[in-house]
Amino acid sequence: MIDNNSISIYLGDFNVIYFSDKVPFKLLMNKLTFGFGYLTLSIALFVLLYSLFYFRGEPTIERLSTLLMLFVNGMLILIYSDTLIIAFIGWELIGVTSFFLINYWGSRPDTFKAALKALAFNAFSDLILFAAFCLCYNLLRSVEISTINVAFSEEIDTKLEIGQLKFSYPVTVSVLLLIAASVKSAQIGLHLWLPDSMEAPAPASALIHSATLVSAGIFLLVRLSPI
Repeated sequence: MIDNNSISIYLGDFNVIYFSDKVPFKLLMNKLTFGFGYLTLSIALFVLLYSLFYFRGEPTIERLSTLLMLFVNGMLILIYSDTLIIAFIGWELIGVTSFFLINYWGSRPDTFKAALKALAFNAFSDLILFAAFCLCYNLLRSVEISTINVAFSEEIDTKLEIGQLKFSYPVTVSVLLLIAASVKSAQIGLHLWLPDSMEAPAPASALIHSATLVSAGIFLLVRLSPI
């Protein structure tokens, strides 16, 4: 599907547990996804090239390269996905891969503690984001990001009822997305995991802290800005 601002590429669909309908696998190419994708790939290219020289002679260079590529792939899945479930898989992949990159020198006690702290913060962010995505599906019965953005761009009067309390759907989802993005992007007050994560090898640390993991939360907010 082509319009003035974007190109949507449909690759097929598959069944997901607890979802009665098939989940479409769609990739979206527009100015936003192209910009973030270009940023991620360009930095990843320089980091990988630097790694080849920085770790020359090291017996573990293959493991580092594999983890870096998995990290970049997770970021690209998050960027180009037009489906909540696929985007969440990318979100999870960069969090899990960052744990192994930070814990790359596993023989150091401080390294494992730093990796565990980063994993705990990422897990909290994942839980909050999953709750936001579940609310979106519960309201609209759709997992397509483009459909959700269009629906939320209009006024939604439906209330989320929790016991005797009633909350606005857009406000609730927005707050959850903001918390998830703030943790992932290490915003002030939620940044405690970031200094310790410098235990990762220099190339991995550069990739994580430059324009990939810490920018994932910013991308999420921009991508779902109609909410």
